[in-house]
Amino acid sequence: SYSFCTLLEYQMAQLNLLVVYCSDLKTSLEYYRSLGLHFVEEQHGKGPIHWSTDLDGCIFELYPKRKADAEKFFPPLRFGLALKEKNIKFEIPKSGDADAPNIVRDPDGNYIHLTLTP
Repeated sequence: SYSFCTLLEYQMAQLNLLVVYCSDLKTSLEYYRSLGLHFVEEQHGKGPIHWSTDLDGCIFELYPKRKADAEKFFPPLRFGLALKEKNIKFEIPKSGDADAPNIVRDPDGNYIHLTLTP
């Protein structure tokens, strides 16, 4: 059996950017803030205004879906967040299975696996 630190020594890659395209940026921003995340507003050149936060070395950004993107198929995204339970501002639905992760869906239907710490 390997410890977490041992596994990190052999890690080949690390997630450093996650972008979620939001149909309603304001609603999504409020949702992720309710999970205790703190965002800053950004704009690169003439690009769209979006929101960004650093999750321990992984930049997590919320971008607006553009009208040009409306006809494209965007499958739901699935990702995990480790969060302090005390910072979450809403009730997490319980799965009823002690071994199953807490899974919620954001306003755009993306699946988020929540790992809660005290």
